[in-house]
Parts: sequence; structure tokens; C-alpha cells
Amino acid sequence: MILKLLKYIILAVIQGISEVLPISSSGHIIIFQNIFNLDTSNLSTAIFLHVGSLLAVIVFYYAFLKQVIKNSYQYCFKRERNDKTKNSIKLIINILISIIPAGIVGLLFKKQIESIFSTTLSVGICLIVTGILLLILTRKSGTKTINDITPRDALIIGLFQAIGVLPGVSRSGITTIGGKVSKLKSEDAINYAFLLFIPIALGTGILEVMELINGKLILSEQELVLNLIGVIVSFIVTYFALKWILKLIKKGKLHYFSFYCFLIGIVAIIMFFIK
Repeated sequence: MILKLLKYIILAVIQGISEVLPISSSGHIIIFQNIFNLDTSNLSTAIFLHVGSLLAVIVFYYAFLKQVIKNSYQYCFKRERNDKTKNSIKLIINILISIIPAGIVGLLFKKQIESIFSTTLSVGICLIVTGILLLILTRKSGTKTINDITPRDALIIGLFQAIGVLPGVSRSGITTIGGKVSKLKSEDAINYAFLLFIPIALGTGILEVMELINGKLILSEQELVLNLIGVIVSFIVTYFALKWILKLIKKGKLHYFSFYCFLIGIVAIIMFFIK
């Protein structure tokens, strides 16, 4: 029981940190699975851990999301047409545009991509590519805010996010890079990336829950307790990782993660050849 609990806590910490930081959660799960011989194939565990991260992001952006929903309601049903309500409607439309590419790739090719790119070699290569992009593009100085995003920008950012389906490519990192390519300010680029995480995680979670239901998987009392502990740990780690990365962005230090991606990418490639 103690070893199982430790396994769930390790996975939850990995999930919480790597989901938020631009270092690839899927890539780290694969690497740690190989290092510690952890079984990460349990779909229910993956769902619970992602729920923890999703709740943390929703809580973190709660005030902002509440205002967007309120403004959108006023625009649609109260006929209030001002900059605040128009910007909220525009943001929702842009988010819908941005999630289309990732949604298509996820629905049609996710399983095939994961089966092909699930080795430490492919993860290592993707991490190094992510590091190169972070080093080159995240230091670019943009001037746009979230309110300045156009449908074209939203589509470009969405296409970058779709690349995040590859294990070893950070979803938050590659989406932020898409924002920088669209000339967003660093803080706005990553805030938009995390706002996109909410509908993507919700959609993925619903599909995975349907798989569980179709598979008629019943969790034991022990598994349920362990998964709930994983949710709590994932929530706490994700929340504080969010606060930390936004502070780093304000200081212009996001590119530091590129060096970590290089290091862990090389380690992953070495692991593939010495296994």
C-alpha cells in the first residue's frame, strides 16, 4: 500500500509540474515510467491526475473566467454592446477556433501518434526540438494582448497546440510559442495557452471517461482512495507551478526551460540506446 501510494504521489507531482511548465507532461511520464518501471497504462489514473490539473487551472483563472461568462451573457441576452462584452465574445470565438486543430488531431490520430512516438528516443528528440523553439522564439518581444488576437492568430496558435499531441512536445510550451509567433506579449501568450487547456482537457476527459464506461471498469476502494490522493496532489502542484511560471515570464526567464529540455532530451535518448 505504501509503495502504491508513493507511485501515485510521484505521478501526481510529475503531472502537476510538467503539465504547466513547458517541459512536456506526456514525455516525462514515459521517461519516469522507464526509470522507475511505473505502470502508467491505467486510464483511470490518467483521468484523475488530469482532473487535478484541470481544477487547478479553473481555480487559478476563476475570477477571469467568471467575468468572461458574465460579459458574454450581457452581450447575448442583455444587448449590452461595449468593449468589455465584445472582447469576451471575441475571446470565446477565438478559443473555439484555436481548439479545432488539436481536437481534430486528438480525435483522429492521438492513439496512432502515441503508439509511434512513445519511445524514449522519440520523446528525447521532441524535447530537444521543443528546447530549440523555446530558446529561439520565447525571447521575441510581442506587443499584442489577448484582446488583440484575431481569428487568424487563433488558428495559428491552434495549429501549434495540435503539435502538442506528440509525446515530448510540451502542450503549454508549444502553444505559448504559437502565441509568440502571433506577436503576443509573453504573459498573454501563456495565459491564452492555459485558457485553451480548459476545453481541451474537458473534451479529452469526457472521451476517456466514455472509454472507462464502455470498458465497464470498476475501481476498488483502495484504487479510488489512491486516485483521489493523486487528484489532490496534482491540484496543489499544478496551482503553485502556475504561479511560479507566471513570475518567471514576467522576469523574461521562460527560455531557461530550453536548457532543461536539452538535458532531459539527451538523457531520454541515452536511455533508449542503453536499455
